[in-house]
Amino acid sequence: MYRPKQDILVTDLEDELVLLNPDTQDIFTLNTSGRLLWLALPASLDTLAEVLVGHYGLDLPTARTDAGDILRDLVQAGLIDEA
Repeated sequence: MYRPKQDILVTDLEDELVLLNPDTQDIFTLNTSGRLLWLALPASLDTLAEVLVGHYGLDLPTARTDAGDILRDLVQAGLIDEA
């Protein structure tokens, strides 16, 4: 299960999200697919892959890989926790 960290500041620009990690002062921008996944949190990898399948019509293996890549980047950036 992936969850956004509570202290992350989020600005929704409709096509993208801008995230600020106050611990590091790093700013991150998520594109439309990253925004879609962020807004679906908390969720499992499988649930997030299904979100991509439903929205973009991807096949499940591709959606799972894409969601996993985004989640890995968000974890490494300190924006979400994996439980």
